[in-house]
Amino acid sequence: MTVNTETIELPVPVSSGQFVPVAYYDQHLDRIRVLTHDRSVTELRLEDGTFILHECNHQTTTDPEFVGFSIQGVRRLFAEVGLSIDGAYKLADVLDAIVKHRPGSTVATMARLVKTRLLPEANNYRLNMEEAVQQAV
Repeated sequence: MTVNTETIELPVPVSSGQFVPVAYYDQHLDRIRVLTHDRSVTELRLEDGTFILHECNHQTTTDPEFVGFSIQGVRRLFAEVGLSIDGAYKLADVLDAIVKHRPGSTVATMARLVKTRLLPEANNYRLNMEEAVQQAV
């Protein structure tokens, strides 16, 4: 009986660096996700389910109450507000388009609050919708 043995080299473990806030479009869930902190969360859906806040679980004294949000139904929402799904946008521009299209709505109020309080650096986040769609195909 012959025994065949071979050496398998495993990849070098990747060291995890410091968390960097991120915004991205998840084509499979048709959702923009924005994560400002690396925390376990509970998703709180608002009124029509379009806007979802990420509430921090196991909050310490230094953790914010909310550590991100999601916008559900992006294809429909972009069609409503006149944005192409095949583009790259500043997150602030997406939030502005929602507020202008649905002034006074819960979604508009939340978008305004997110932009000014949860994510004042929203102008620095870019969403590349086209890249997300291509990666998923």
